[in-house]
Amino acid sequence: MRAVTGVKVALAFLLATCLVALTAISIAGAITQTTRPPKGTSDQQTHPKVHPRRGTRRSKFRVRFTLRDAPGHEGAIASEYDIRVDKPRRSRAACAAPDVPALTSGTRGSRRSLALRTPRHGWCHGRYAVTVILQRGPYCPPPPDGQPPPPCPKFATTEVDVGHATFSVKTTRRS
Repeated sequence: MRAVTGVKVALAFLLATCLVALTAISIAGAITQTTRPPKGTSDQQTHPKVHPRRGTRRSKFRVRFTLRDAPGHEGAIASEYDIRVDKPRRSRAACAAPDVPALTSGTRGSRRSLALRTPRHGWCHGRYAVTVILQRGPYCPPPPDGQPPPPCPKFATTEVDVGHATFSVKTTRRS
């Protein structure tokens, strides 16, 4: 009788553990999906390309794309392009590239080329993903000398995914 009760307890524990694991996976998936910005319309796509497409640990990579909206500010709205570089899956934190400064000026329709900053210890083996984000938010002008700052518009900053590209790094094995 005790053996049957022990088995029931073990099965109940196993079932509860599985439910917790499935819940955690579902939450993690939902968090991942909500942290990505929505995809922009076809008119907003920048069609980025990374050059070279393949490189080594010390290669210098550049991303080129077309500005579909003029970065800068117009009235109360500021626009800029952010470049995000995702490290290869299952790679260590040191493989992450430093942030690329936001592109805050330019002309609609022009092509821009930005250098991707090399990680401190070089690029890691694998495939890197580059995402171009169009960010729009309130523009708050700097105050005149000796004056209090003027009121700033209050509305949320929006981010739109306007392009993807990838590049690969092949490292040589040390003997």
